[in-house]
This record gives sequence, C-alpha cells and structure tokens, in this order.
Amino acid sequence: MGLAVKCQLTAALARLRERRDCEAVGEGFAGFVPRKQPLTPGFAVPSRLGLAANVPIFSAPLLRVPVLFNPAQPVAGAPLGEGCYQLRSLCESECANSKGGASARLPAIVLIVGLLFATSAFSAGGAVELTRKGDHVDVLIDGEPFTTYYFSSDVAKPYFQPLRTAQGTILTRDFPIGNAIPPEHLKDRSLEPHQRAMFFGHGNIDGIDFWGEAVFPQYSDDTVFGRAAFRKLEEIRGGAESGALRAAFGLSGPEGRVIADEIQSFVFAGDQSTRWIDCEITLVANHGSDVTLGDTKEGTFGIRLANELNSPPGHMVNSEGAEGEKAIWGKRADWVDYDGTVGKEELGIAIFDSPRSFRHPTYWHARGYGLLAANPFGWREFYNDAEKDGSWTISQGKGLKFRYRVFIHHGDYRQAKVAEAYRQYAAHER
Repeated sequence: MGLAVKCQLTAALARLRERRDCEAVGEGFAGFVPRKQPLTPGFAVPSRLGLAANVPIFSAPLLRVPVLFNPAQPVAGAPLGEGCYQLRSLCESECANSKGGASARLPAIVLIVGLLFATSAFSAGGAVELTRKGDHVDVLIDGEPFTTYYFSSDVAKPYFQPLRTAQGTILTRDFPIGNAIPPEHLKDRSLEPHQRAMFFGHGNIDGIDFWGEAVFPQYSDDTVFGRAAFRKLEEIRGGAESGALRAAFGLSGPEGRVIADEIQSFVFAGDQSTRWIDCEITLVANHGSDVTLGDTKEGTFGIRLANELNSPPGHMVNSEGAEGEKAIWGKRADWVDYDGTVGKEELGIAIFDSPRSFRHPTYWHARGYGLLAANPFGWREFYNDAEKDGSWTISQGKGLKFRYRVFIHHGDYRQAKVAEAYRQYAAHER
C-alpha cells in the first residue's frame, strides 16, 4: 500500500471515530449516513477477496452503516445486494495524483477496510437518552421509551419496569409499580409480587431476605426482610450508541443496620431489532464484618415476564439445547431464553451469564410461570441434595461481582441467533 493511501485511510479512520453521525465522513472508502434513510442497492463482498460470494454485507434496515467503496469504480464481479450505501469518492483525484499510483488499488483496499468496520457498524444502534425524574430514570433509545429504573425509598429494592422490544412491545409483567397489586391480579397463578419486572435480590444475606419484601410477607417463607436503601446516582449519561447508569445502595436489615453495600451498574444499547442491557452488580462487605450469601433457590438476578411468555404457551430453551422448566430449572448454562408472541409481535428475551461472573456458568431459577432468574447459590434444592452447600462468604473489605447481559430480540431464539449473540458477548467478556 502506497504512503498516500495510508495517509488517506488514517485520516478517514480518525474522522470515522470522531464524527459518527455525519452524512459522509470517509474519503473514498467509507462513511456513515443517517440510520433512518431508506436502503438503496449496493455491492456485496466480492469473492475475489476470499469471502463467500453473493453475501450482502448488511441486510437490516435503519442501521448506520459504512460505505465500503467508490461507486464510480465498482469492483468487477461484485454481486448486487441490499444494505450498503454508496458514496462517491471525495479524494479520488488526490489519490490519482499521489506518488505510487495508489488509486488503481483503492477499490480492493477500501472493501477490506470496510469489512473491519462491519461488526461495530452492525451493532451500532440508536442514540440513548437517560433522564432522571425524582426517584426514577427514564431510558429512551432512538427517542422511544425502552425502560424506567425505579429507586424509591418506599420500595424494598430498585427495579426496572417495564422492558420493551425495539418495536415497543412490553414483554415484562406490568405490575407492581410501587407496592400496589391491581385487584384483578390478586388471584393470579404464582403471583409473587416481590418479583419485579427486572431486579436483583437474594433470599439469604446474613440470614436476611432481600428477595422477598416485607410489604408482601404472605408470598415468602421468611419473616426477616431487608431492603436496599438508595444512596446516590454515581453516573447517568446518554450517548450516540449507548447510555450508562450506576447507583449505590446500602443493604440493611429490619432494624436499619447496614451489612453491605451494593453497586448496580448498567449499560443500555440497541439497534433496529434488539435491545440489550449489560448489568454488573457488586456486593461489598465493608461494614465491619464478613457477609454470607446463603444457599437458597430464592434469588438472585431476576426478570418476571408477561403472561404470554409463560411456558406454555411460550418456549424456554437454554444454551445446552434443553427445553422447558423441567430440563432447565436448577441446571447450569451460559444462557436461558424465553420466546413467544406478545400482542402481534413474535419476540424473546434472554439472560446471558458472563464468563467473568461469579460461578460461571450459573445455575438457573427459571420457571414456566414466567420467572427467569440466574442463581449461583441454590445448590441444595437444585441438586436435591441436603449435603450440598452453595453459600459463599465475602470477607470484610472484599467484594463479589455478578455480570449479565439482558438480550431482548425480535423473533424466536433461532431467528434472533441468540447462540451467536452470546458467543460475541462472551468473547468480549473474557
């Protein structure tokens, strides 16, 4: 590659990083155009680059995608497809006049460089906005509501309510918000109102129940309940492709004594067909003594789904190919997915367990009535063995991290390629 072309590519790459929302930022090889412009025909990857022929680089609408070539100099034999935008070279004459005669090699070079952007461009999604309104934070993606994070002192733990697909369909249970159960739901099967739409809580931390809630005692076996008391929002930011939120809480028992700190961190993103939340929960024993998370099935990172996703009629599957509650509950797996139809949309949701998370691959407290929960502690009941002990003690001054991705998709788990989505996630987590 001639020096002139190297200079052109370096400059263009810098502009791509700096001006992600520009209509045209590449010089002769690549550029971003607005996501919501309609797709026009473009060239797919030519087989002479050693890749499969007749494969469009992109096929999904409403994406911000890179322009990979100069349409004034199409590559011979490159089949037409959908998904690539065309942009006339802005520096063709400069390249042609540069020493080394680089312009003749530019089309092939720019396609290769464009492919380096393919993964990041495909995953690039809409702008994320986070707005605090009192004791909650609204999260919007591409200007559309995605979810709300609640941390009111009136509720025993923070939670998200609801979760929506990229098409706007709500796929979580729509109550309780606050501590009220709508009268028409009081006789629902497996009501369990302490199971919020999305939440973190464990049923035995130093003998205190942080999974159940004192306002709903009849739905729990325990009588000593704790609460996660809000302290502060440590971070709240939006961005062109993602947004982030971090909040600090103190875990206290019924007498108000704080036994541990809890830090909840989330990153939000999405594209035209998916939404995802990267979640990190850290428990820190820094109040003068060790903290023990006991062996119980009542935990730990959970999502309560809309009734339409109950199984049946919904469908449960895990990363090992097991299907249904009987085959999934209490078993270890990288991920569990529920899919089905809500309203008029075929959709699904999965929790991905990070390779960096505690006791990966985790065990699953996943129920056919719509509870999807990762729980690395409940060994006695998961193995049906009284000799097992899944408890864990956090030493004073130390912490314990849990990392997950919540992946919300259009279509069933096969159509959404959930297994491949997990592989990509896990590769970045290692």
